[in-house]
Amino acid sequence: MLKLLFEIALTILISSASSLLGQQAFAATEGKPQMRMFTSGDVVFMSELGAVILLKDKSLVIDVVNPAEQRAEVYKSVDLKQNDEVIMINGKKVTILTDLKAAYDSVAVGSDVKLGIKRGKDMMIVSFPKMDQSSMKNQRVMSFTTDGSGEASAGVSEEIASIHASDGEVAIVMELGLIVGESGSKVKVAGLINNQGDESEAGGALEGDVITSIMAQKVTSIKELTEAYDKVEVGKEFSVTLDRNGKAVTIKAVKAAKQDGPTMFKTIKTTK
Repeated sequence: MLKLLFEIALTILISSASSLLGQQAFAATEGKPQMRMFTSGDVVFMSELGAVILLKDKSLVIDVVNPAEQRAEVYKSVDLKQNDEVIMINGKKVTILTDLKAAYDSVAVGSDVKLGIKRGKDMMIVSFPKMDQSSMKNQRVMSFTTDGSGEASAGVSEEIASIHASDGEVAIVMELGLIVGESGSKVKVAGLINNQGDESEAGGALEGDVITSIMAQKVTSIKELTEAYDKVEVGKEFSVTLDRNGKAVTIKAVKAAKQDGPTMFKTIKTTK
């Protein structure tokens, strides 16, 4: 049978406060799955295009960019692609992130951002109007990639791969550091996030655990999980019951306040 691969990069923009989010996502990458967290100095994010720009091998490179169909109408025709190299912005040559960000930030809302792009051997200018960035302050960028083929390659979580390959919905419970996915009539822990870098600590949950309830309310889907989570008051402790190979495990966390700015998923898809 022909093996179908989906290549998708999921980029999440979140403020310093935690929240539970839901969004479908698929991804394919070589090697191990990655959960990368960047500080504001590590990337330049151009929200008009869902573009994340990194410094790679002394070049400013487009690491992630939304496909045209996932952008606002005015940005659909902008020809920016993953791995494009940014060499200039509004007539100024740039080689470091701080200069790129300063030049980008200096463009007035509604005025054009003009990027000088190198794509292979070709040089081109990409232009788009600047949008209001006030709602994007105090945010960080997380990029999550994994194998969407339905088969776990070396180091790739089987839970994440199977959920993604079956078009299952994915959510994140930041308070517990959990990536959870809908698989059939079950909600499984598909991956773990830990901001301190200790992979052994993620609220006590393990990949493959099945979430059976929140605050004693049964959950069998991401929708039910979100509804139960939303009922918990900010600042109050909430419990999540897991089924681990037939054994009930309870983990707890305190509900975080909602962030000031919007929470967004940026999902990038390629053709099958």
